[in-house]
Amino acid sequence: MTNQVYPYQTEFESHLKQNGLASTTINQYHGDLRALFDYLMQNNTGFATAPKLTNIFEHDVQDYLSYRLTHHTINPNTYNKLLSHLNNYFKWAFGHHFMQELPTLTMHGKTLAKPTKVTIKWLDELGEIVEDGQLSFYTRLSLLLINQGFTAAEFLQPGFYKTFATLQWKPFERQFIRAYQRFIAPLQAKQQSQDLFLKQRLDLEHPQLTLPALHKYLDADEERLGFSLSPRALHQAFIIVYLQRHHHDDNQTLAQALRLTPQSLRYYQELQQQIQA
Repeated sequence: MTNQVYPYQTEFESHLKQNGLASTTINQYHGDLRALFDYLMQNNTGFATAPKLTNIFEHDVQDYLSYRLTHHTINPNTYNKLLSHLNNYFKWAFGHHFMQELPTLTMHGKTLAKPTKVTIKWLDELGEIVEDGQLSFYTRLSLLLINQGFTAAEFLQPGFYKTFATLQWKPFERQFIRAYQRFIAPLQAKQQSQDLFLKQRLDLEHPQLTLPALHKYLDADEERLGFSLSPRALHQAFIIVYLQRHHHDDNQTLAQALRLTPQSLRYYQELQQQIQA
């Protein structure tokens, strides 16, 4: 390879410009291709020895994509966009006879799951919801914690009560938390655990409530509230509203505040745009 980031970079990016692609899109191509060729140089001795397009084969690209799926949190949408960028580059190179075969010829994108309907109204009604004594304590605390940016996987982890003790709350939230502590205290004594989500039946070895068990409480409260209590959908709603309210923040600030990878942040920004469209 030359001092270019990837083979025929100048020619390919000129091709993209001629096709009217925006500079942000071209930068995405640049980043995706750079990552691919960095990976090949570091992990593929055959290519590193002779870094030419003719030394890239289907299994090389498959290995890279598998690596991205394994070591990076990329969703199907991000995976498909990455594959599209690589495929367009290789098709261009193949069409200009820079390589003898198309390594992405038989590759297909990931099936996109049906998007969960995201309801954000609960964030404005949170005060009324936590005061509703007909809802389970677990449902109401889950909503408060998701509104703090936590996922269900995070707040169901053993020892989360230590993080919980550091959180700041509004007056109506503090009132509910005092009631919650009265509710959970007998279970904590029974299970000999300080955790906040506990099983009803005695289980001293694994007293924490599981995610499927939490879903039973959430599912039972869905009809009363009139919207999905899927933790994933609720967390999506929180992030979308946060992005709307902090649209002037740069991506690094947003990713740190929301504890997201850059790829996940990009996914939620695209989801926000779809909802607003």
